[in-house]
Amino acid sequence: MRHYSVCLLSLVCLTLLGRVQAQQSKTSLLALVPEIIRQAQETAQGIRDAREKAFALGFITVTQARLGDIDGAKQTADRIIETDATRRFKADALIAVGEAQAQSGDREGARRNFSDVKQRMAGISAFDKALLLADLGVAQAKAGELEDAKQTATDVVGSDPGPVSRLSNIRILEAIAQSQFQSGDVAGANQTIEGFKFSSDRMIIWRWMARAQIESGDLKGARLTLVRLKQMEAVMSDVFASSPNYITSDDISSLVEIAELEVKAGDVASGRQILSSAKRTAGRMSKPEDKASGLRIVAEAQALTGDLAGAKQTAAGINDSNEKKLTLVAVAAATAKAPHSDKNSARQILRSVKAAAGIGLASKKLEILCDIAITQARIGDVNDALQTESGMSASNEKTMALHAIVEAQLLAGDKESAKRTLIREKQVLERMRGPVVNADYKVAVLTDIAEGQVQAGDIVAAKQTAAGVSSAPGKTVVLATIARVLAESNAKK
Repeated sequence: MRHYSVCLLSLVCLTLLGRVQAQQSKTSLLALVPEIIRQAQETAQGIRDAREKAFALGFITVTQARLGDIDGAKQTADRIIETDATRRFKADALIAVGEAQAQSGDREGARRNFSDVKQRMAGISAFDKALLLADLGVAQAKAGELEDAKQTATDVVGSDPGPVSRLSNIRILEAIAQSQFQSGDVAGANQTIEGFKFSSDRMIIWRWMARAQIESGDLKGARLTLVRLKQMEAVMSDVFASSPNYITSDDISSLVEIAELEVKAGDVASGRQILSSAKRTAGRMSKPEDKASGLRIVAEAQALTGDLAGAKQTAAGINDSNEKKLTLVAVAAATAKAPHSDKNSARQILRSVKAAAGIGLASKKLEILCDIAITQARIGDVNDALQTESGMSASNEKTMALHAIVEAQLLAGDKESAKRTLIREKQVLERMRGPVVNADYKVAVLTDIAEGQVQAGDIVAAKQTAAGVSSAPGKTVVLATIARVLAESNAKK
């Protein structure tokens, strides 16, 4: 009995020690965040070009704001020296601070920052002004400042005569409708949506609303929203029947999403009927590449809603062999992701496509193999994905495949394998040549690599990745991303 008690006491002590060590490890990792932010700030301060410096400091401000360090974000934003060339970055930084204040409950502070942004519009180009007002209006709507957001939506219409102002206006109105819906004012949201000038814009936000209603279990509300969508879908189908030259892949996506929502809301027959309509519409598209794209969208949706036979039949209607292969890979991915997941069927499709992937253009072969590797990784077949990736030359597609494999390894908890794959991704980037491999591209890939290294627990490697970035603005971006991922990863533990 005494032996049992001693063993039990030892086990309790070891458990407590493990918890203490884990907490200390978490604390020590979190202590690195301010240090990395400081390093990013020092890098940014050393940049001579005013615009690049403002961009770097703005990126750090946004990172600090996202992490809830409002005082730090304010201080970094204050370092941005305002000129006509840098004012946009200052305004972006202030919007991020305002969003963080609103989330923390400081609505008055958020209002002051949002108001300050509007006063800084002088000297900003009409194009940038429209984009900036869109960001501001969305932030105001999310903060619950709906009247201010409506005024910003009005202001943006007169900021630029081109399409950017219309799209910016729509972004703000969408955010207002979403805020109204989320606060329970469904009637107000519908009224805002009815005010959209174009039916395609109304459909976007009603699809969002139907999806939100389904996810919350409000099937009655979802069906009412879907009635509106189906009425608009019927009008669209009539227009497309008489004017096939005006059909776009976005129109097919719109029809397909309505069908998917019908299935999720419980009306499978209606969903399949709309997919048949979408397939006919895609078949009317005049350009072969547009038709292939439209049919791929339909086939993917058919697989996602459980109609694998229909999806294969749709893919068979694509004349271009490479586009057909890409469509079949998309069908495999959707089959594995469907509510009634069928990974074995997905694997069978991937094997047959891979066997025929070498026929045709080399660039298309890379694209097909990339999609196959990504799909294999996402369904958990990491070894198969690595084998597929090994047959690819150093390219953008290869780095994409490797990063999907990293994500799968991290999801499976295999951090050591993820670290090795990240090293390979970095080596592939170093070997790549060609016009795509410019400074911005390298920063984007290295940022992804550093993010993966942090998630794999290899902070030293992530810092080394940042140190290897040649441009100071790029290095700032990578360092700030490391700090953000480090803080967010430890917050989840």
